[in-house]
This record gives sequence, structure tokens and C-alpha cells, in this order.
Amino acid sequence: MHGISARTLVALVLATLALAGCAAPSAGSEIDDWQIGRPVDCSGELACDPFVTAGVRGYDQLHPKHAPIVEARLYEQARIVARSGGPILVVVIRLLDGSAHAIGVGHVGIERDLHVFRRPGGPGFVPQASSEVGS
Repeated sequence: MHGISARTLVALVLATLALAGCAAPSAGSEIDDWQIGRPVDCSGELACDPFVTAGVRGYDQLHPKHAPIVEARLYEQARIVARSGGPILVVVIRLLDGSAHAIGVGHVGIERDLHVFRRPGGPGFVPQASSEVGS
């Protein structure tokens, strides 16, 4: 038989999916109703890890049987709405199957806890995924 072996084909498909998972969304693109803005500078004063961890935890709770996560990054929203508690940031999650998903993370009012939001302005947050910053 001529052509590509099944093993080579599987390796090529996995490599393609992995590379697709590494492509950053462009500013202004939309993922799961979230308008994606600029990447958050995690080298500054904002500690990104608690936001990303809460976002991944929330996504896991909402979609328990999803493909393995290959990357999770924090972004601003393209359109920031003034609200108490500060802006909701967006965690963009890339899966091994090549799909990208987004979930919001932010504070509510003066609370110290981070809350995970399913949709912008949408029906509440994912309470079990909430966490106190620094915990």
C-alpha cells in the first residue's frame, strides 16, 4: 500500500490540533459570546494565576467531559463595561480537539472572592468555581 501509514496520519492530526490550540485569538474576535480584547499582562501587578485557575475550574464544572485542556490564557474584554468590582476578564481555554472556549472571571462588588461567569451579562456565575484570591 502506498501513501501515509495510519500511525503517521494520527501523528499529523495530533500535531495539527496542538498547533491550532496555540493560535491566539485576535482582538475583537468572539468566543462563546465573549468579545476578546488584548491579552492581560501577567508580568505586571495583576496576579493572573487565580483568574485562570478559577476559569478552568468553572469550565470543568460546566463541561465535565470536555477534551483535555492544552492552554488557558487571560484576556481583557474588547468592550469593558463600567461596573462595581472592576472588569470581568476572560479566560480563553483551548482544547486538544482544536476548539476554543471562553469564560469570564471577576469580582462582584467589593468582595474579595473571584466569580466565574458563563456569559457576559448572562445568568449568574458558577458558584463552586469561585475562590478567594490568594487562597
